[in-house]
Amino acid sequence: MKLDDARELRQELEAVEAAMIRIKELWNAEDFPSIDQLGELASTAAGINSILDDLVAKEERIPSANSLDDLHTAVRGISANMDEIIDKAKQMPSADDVQA
Repeated sequence: MKLDDARELRQELEAVEAAMIRIKELWNAEDFPSIDQLGELASTAAGINSILDDLVAKEERIPSANSLDDLHTAVRGISANMDEIIDKAKQMPSADDVQA
């Protein structure tokens, strides 16, 4: 092994050792979450996930801008057709006129 390779390996090992020491410090820290706290966090995360699933499902049922434009066009067409039907109905004789 060359001297440069040995130095590089030593630096990597020192970095690994420093990381392991930091993990040990975190593990022993007073504010490190207990199993119960982790369980509570998991429950909270599951609740948030459920709420987000509901929101996604509701969002999928909300029409998009294109759908609303299509709906608007269709309603405008229906409205115009209804106006034509009313105009034609006004031109037709009433039941009283037909009986006379």
